[in-house]
Amino acid sequence: MDRQKNVEAHKCALLFFGLPKHFKDIVLPSIRKHIISINPTCDIFVHLYNISSTTNPRNKENSTKLYPDEVYLMSEATKIVSENMDEFSQQHDVFFYRKYFPPRQSWSFPNSIDNMIKQWHSIAQVWKQMVLHETYMTRKENTDNSVFQYRNVGIFRSDVLYTNDINITDGSAVTACFNYGFKNDRYKTNDRIFYGLRSYAEKWATGRFGYVKEYMKTEFGARVRLHSESFVSHMISHFNLKMQYRNICFKRVRATGHIRSKDCQQ
Repeated sequence: MDRQKNVEAHKCALLFFGLPKHFKDIVLPSIRKHIISINPTCDIFVHLYNISSTTNPRNKENSTKLYPDEVYLMSEATKIVSENMDEFSQQHDVFFYRKYFPPRQSWSFPNSIDNMIKQWHSIAQVWKQMVLHETYMTRKENTDNSVFQYRNVGIFRSDVLYTNDINITDGSAVTACFNYGFKNDRYKTNDRIFYGLRSYAEKWATGRFGYVKEYMKTEFGARVRLHSESFVSHMISHFNLKMQYRNICFKRVRATGHIRSKDCQQ
């Protein structure tokens, strides 16, 4: 029997990515209330950057202290993996992506595009950890030539305050309905959250780096360049993902403790 055709769909997985900020006092309680408790059977995977401070003029962060070890307070996690900036730099040439900095005045060069690449990497890495666990479970529980795979996967930021319940079985390819639509002739799709069926989540999580060169050859890419929400919009169209939008609200938390109250507005 072809093992790849005999796939047993298992429970769900929650993936958290990025740079945690005020995780213990602001972010983690909201994750537990609005995500973990709503999806109690899911395994949890986390990728984070192990850095002690951050500077981002757009966020009014100036060598602002970070406490990444607070992520380990998430006792529910199946696997937590951290990387430092040297490990990140060995895998990505940020200077290549800086060439495609978007003509967008609210972005800060090079911080904004560098942070976007770090986000992409963190998403891809936490997905990798999930896949490694699937491989481990396949070997561990292989009594009937079945393959262990999660059926539903949710992918979430680790630096936001979640404000409403999120059930990751509510749709096949879902994102939040803020930060999308036509604005200034740029079609955008929310790049901060995705949940749904594993096959669709895989494209959202792993398709970015491989699509950049093809994207930049398009008229849209040449004009808009690597603006995050615009790129994601084009990518999901390329992969023929039929996105579903939900009234999900979450607000970015800065290292200063400031919460972006306007994040859920259209």
